[in-house]
Amino acid sequence: MIPALDEEAAIGDTLQRCLDARSHIVAESPVSRVELIVVSDGSPDRTEEIARSFPEVTVLAFDRNLRQGASDPSGLRVRGGAKLLAFLDANGTFDPRFFADCARCSSV
Repeated sequence: MIPALDEEAAIGDTLQRCLDARSHIVAESPVSRVELIVVSDGSPDRTEEIARSFPEVTVLAFDRNLRQGASDPSGLRVRGGAKLLAFLDANGTFDPRFFADCARCSSV
């Protein structure tokens, strides 16, 4: 799950890196599927629009900023039957391939 607010400059690259990392995460961990959920928390910029341009990404959007305390539970409600949930900053600070290591250490 990727909470996002005013991240139009970075969200596209971050999502592409996440999509590209899926095969690595699946190959290198017990995870069989990686789903991406962006929660646009009232972003007045193009964050939501850019995120929606990726058909493989689920986008939740609030009309106004409700802060992360609201966006995280909303993302949790749509995650389906996932056994693991990971958060990633929308600004692209972290390499999403890292989640393969995290998943290997969990009891999936």
